[in-house]
Amino acid sequence: RGIARGQIDDFIGAIEDYSRAIALQPAFVSAYANRGYARAALGEFEAAIHDYDAAIQLDPGRGVIWIDRAVARAARGDEAAAESDFAQALSLASNDSIAYENRAGARYDRGDFASSLADVKNCLDLPFNTDRDYAALLGIVCRIRLGEPQPVTPELDAPFKNRSGKAKGDWPASLAAFLRGDITEEELLKLRDTADPCTTKKQTCEASFYVGVVHLAAGDLSEAKTRFDTCVAQQLPSFWEHMHALAELKRMNRGK
Repeated sequence: RGIARGQIDDFIGAIEDYSRAIALQPAFVSAYANRGYARAALGEFEAAIHDYDAAIQLDPGRGVIWIDRAVARAARGDEAAAESDFAQALSLASNDSIAYENRAGARYDRGDFASSLADVKNCLDLPFNTDRDYAALLGIVCRIRLGEPQPVTPELDAPFKNRSGKAKGDWPASLAAFLRGDITEEELLKLRDTADPCTTKKQTCEASFYVGVVHLAAGDLSEAKTRFDTCVAQQLPSFWEHMHALAELKRMNRGK
């Protein structure tokens, strides 16, 4: 039931169910790992790390748990520990696209856009990676932040082949269309809105970050800050876009 609750974003209920499962079976690895994921979704990263610690102690061979702990550690700003966890996950499975994609996110947040882009490329090169949309979007954003005149390369645009993104129903393709310049910010925001408030909230978080990056690259710092603030205001702390927006706001505050 905890998994079902998590799937509908009832993370508090999920945590309660996982806690009951752990009370009944103290060595239940998946319950610790899933409770950690639910706690991370609520922004409770310290508590999430404790759950991941317990899961790893019980079963150190599950790469996904090392990845999830790395993301939680990165969210807390513990870059060295996060890098160590990502390295451990990749030592368990060198072709783990999820590890590369998430390490790319963590490296973006610390401002290492070149290394982030390299991880994105490693992720996209793996033959069994079927969910490449957001990795490709991050790669485009890395190239924007590196000042590349043509940030959308054929490699990064490949996941969106034959997907115009100009109509509702394919949100990642709409984000790619905006970054390519095929649709305007206004058009993107119209595509963002849905009949489901939860979906609209998630898409507002994502759209605000990508729009903010474009404004930042254009030197529109005030508009960029407004978009990043909007992203963070959606209160989705486990979303990479939320973490990226926070990182960009910190860099702006430091004048970098």
